[in-house]
Amino acid sequence: MSEPQKSEPQNGRGALFAGG
Repeated sequence: MSEPQKSEPQNGRGALFAGG
């Protein structure tokens, strides 16, 4: 992902930016 993590773990990042 080009976007930074928003106080979420790498799994959470996928959930926020990729939808899972």
